[in-house]
Amino acid sequence: MSTTSAKASWPPHQDNRRQHERIFEPGRQLRLVVDDGTLLSAKHVTENWSAGGCLVYGPPDWQVGETITGMLESRQGSPAINVTATILRIDEDGRAALQFTKVEPISK
Repeated sequence: MSTTSAKASWPPHQDNRRQHERIFEPGRQLRLVVDDGTLLSAKHVTENWSAGGCLVYGPPDWQVGETITGMLESRQGSPAINVTATILRIDEDGRAALQFTKVEPISK
């Protein structure tokens, strides 16, 4: 990946100091399907994501330190990967920062 493409996805007020490129563009966001099969509604599409985690509006019962298992899929509904993640923080707006602890291809 070129340096130009990595910089293009970062808002102008932030520097890219993360290990993984974070994707901010609305058209490139993913949806999270939690392990019980409940699709988080359209307003819960990821705010941003990378190979290491994502920021997503979670249900009000999520707690910091909790482990979440589920699947990330494209906005068109195509399954992408299975993930296990730890909730690192929840901000005052209800957005949960998830760190992926396990990423696996979807078995067919």
